Amino acid sequence: MKIIGLTGGIASGKSTVSRYFIECGLAVIDLDVIARQVVDIGKPAYKKIVSVFGTDILSEDGSIDRLALGRKVFKDVQLRRQLNQITHWYILLEVMKQIFLNFIKGEPVVVLDVPLLFETSFSKITSQNIVVWVDADTQFERLRVRDPQLTEEEARDRIASQMSLDKKKKLANYLIDNTGTQEETKDQASHVMRLISPGIVHKIVYLVAIPSFCGLWFLWFVKRLWTWW
Repeated sequence: MKIIGLTGGIASGKSTVSRYFIECGLAVIDLDVIARQVVDIGKPAYKKIVSVFGTDILSEDGSIDRLALGRKVFKDVQLRRQLNQITHWYILLEVMKQIFLNFIKGEPVVVLDVPLLFETSFSKITSQNIVVWVDADTQFERLRVRDPQLTEEEARDRIASQMSLDKKKKLANYLIDNTGTQEETKDQASHVMRLISPGIVHKIVYLVAIPSFCGLWFLWFVKRLWTWW
């Protein structure tokens, strides 16, 4: 199974490409979604975050106010690192679970949609990486339109908190330039999908590997059950 990284920068259009991949039938693991799930009310990460950052980051319903938390961490590298340390382990566990489930389902390609792919350890488990790129001015303008509640300074702080898109561009195996229209972006995404799709040999190996793996696991399980009984 190929594990392909998908990344970009804030307001670069990565989510648009990710949704298009899903529409085309690719298996996508979205770390933004997982990151929100692991800090739901009552989860271990939620309790740790509240104990470290205080109750003033909570909404009226008790959930974490991402905007309030962001205002604290995007200006302070140490606080941002502390937040990442709290959530990273829980996110990693969920990612590995979803990768395993996709393997069992026989998915030949899984896309990891990771905002901080190169800044974290997730790039170590991907074989190739896709970067969705826009120029710096376009990124800033789109962020101000998308999140009008942010001041100009806050918008620049959020962009500066990530590796620049020009640096990510140099690390990409495949580049999608999202400065044009959505149709142009989709055309590029379609081309990338054709390039990362597995060949016939890979598909044949999968047809053999999945049943073999499941069969061996079943035999192991029966043996353990028999021993216990």
